[in-house]
Amino acid sequence: LFDDVQLKRWKIKEVALPAGCRIIGRQPSFFEKNKMILLIGGLIASVELAIITLLLINRAGRIRAQRKLQASESRYRNLFETSEDLFMIMDRQGRLLHVNPATCRLLGYTPDELVGKPQSCLLASNERMRVGAQFRLAVEGGRTVIESCCLAQDGEKMPVEFLFQPFDLDGKAAVVCSARNLSERIKIQRLTQEISERERHALGYDIHDGLGQYLTALRFQCHRLEQRLAGQQSVGADDLSKLTELTSELAFEI
Repeated sequence: LFDDVQLKRWKIKEVALPAGCRIIGRQPSFFEKNKMILLIGGLIASVELAIITLLLINRAGRIRAQRKLQASESRYRNLFETSEDLFMIMDRQGRLLHVNPATCRLLGYTPDELVGKPQSCLLASNERMRVGAQFRLAVEGGRTVIESCCLAQDGEKMPVEFLFQPFDLDGKAAVVCSARNLSERIKIQRLTQEISERERHALGYDIHDGLGQYLTALRFQCHRLEQRLAGQQSVGADDLSKLTELTSELAFEI
């Protein structure tokens, strides 16, 4: 048996002792004295570290989500502000909550003149019932498209295509309405119709002045042959040659 205190006093290392020795009076180490406290403290620190890590991860995810939301809101705001189409956001009663600059510019109003007013003030009286029915469908959660006319401040009608769809505005149910100006499309359609009419008239003139003359000459020659045959007159090769020539020219013209 060896006393641990005396071994330390004489600076004798434990490895230098004979095999099978046993050391008595050894003082427990700091870890052995506070083993339970250290284990509990380490467990508490690990739990706190895990909680802090989860909070940091959650905060980082929240920051990323906020940045994405801000970027998305910025894109939609730019689209709302810079679009050439009319954009209006309305509550469930049809009152205008937001309008984009294109709506004010094309209809001749200022934002203060429109916000708070019903959308029906922008419609002709004969269109309010038809458009109102589509608006109510959007309030119920549907998505509807209808062609109608907007009424400008000076009384001029502007043909548009309305698109109504439900919208969540800060947790409240609303309806967003986009209206595309159809004036240019209608002008193009009318121009296309005019061009088609001109082409049909030109084709009619060509048929009348070109093919009509050949058919008249061919009918005249056939009538001459019919008269000669009826009068028992001989038909010459020149007459048949003339018919062949007219027929060939008619086929070429066609």
